[in-house]
Amino acid sequence: DITNLSKDIVAEKNDAFIIDASITLRQLKRLLHWQLPELGPRTLSGIIIEYLGYIPPASCCLKLSQYQIEILKVSDNMIKTVRVRKIK
Repeated sequence: DITNLSKDIVAEKNDAFIIDASITLRQLKRLLHWQLPELGPRTLSGIIIEYLGYIPPASCCLKLSQYQIEILKVSDNMIKTVRVRKIK
């Protein structure tokens, strides 16, 4: 069960996950076996900001590679929490 693997990832229905955006891409790869870029930003938040070119507001949605990402919480100019679903 993924909920036992990391406090930063909470599994939802429909193959979605609520994820702490400060999680490293390396952890995401290891825990969820997702294919994410090796170079550039080290965190999920960092890759979202690099992709968009700005810090998005809450409720913003984007498609990054094969993942649909919804920004759930932003505070102190940081993305805090996101919902991610792998697009099939």
